[in-house]
Amino acid sequence: MAARSLSLATILAATALLAPLAGAPVAVAHNHGGETASGGAVISQPYAKATMPGAKVGAAYMQVKNTGKTPFTLVSATSPASEKVELHTMSMDGGVMRMRQITGGVTVEPGQTVSFTPGGMHLMLMDLKQQLAAGTAIPVTLTFSGAPAQTIQFPVQAMGDGGHHHH
Repeated sequence: MAARSLSLATILAATALLAPLAGAPVAVAHNHGGETASGGAVISQPYAKATMPGAKVGAAYMQVKNTGKTPFTLVSATSPASEKVELHTMSMDGGVMRMRQITGGVTVEPGQTVSFTPGGMHLMLMDLKQQLAAGTAIPVTLTFSGAPAQTIQFPVQAMGDGGHHHH
């Protein structure tokens, strides 16, 4: 257990050191699987999938709920863990899995929850700067039109863990 605690402490310290380099806001919302709300945008169940050493891409998932009275749009995301983050969708086309970038963002209507899940919409972390190791967390800043930006901690889960939280 001590090794895991040290690993998490080390990664949190590294995250704190890297956040200012990424131009992240000083007030960072630390969220470990709970809910963080800002301007009607409530982010819950954030997680990223662990990657193999040397992997160049990774994926992150979450739930985005609109508790406000007006729609907002998730327009972009950034993370110090990768060169860029793209909003992607995945679909099956004649038995072939196709992934494509979502342009124009993802709009969330009042009262609606949009799920970013494996096999569907997700955040694609491009040109990873480090391996996404299980038991660590990566900060991701979500930029909205119609709601304030939020920086959320995405816990990294082992590859076999589905990330689904059953209540």
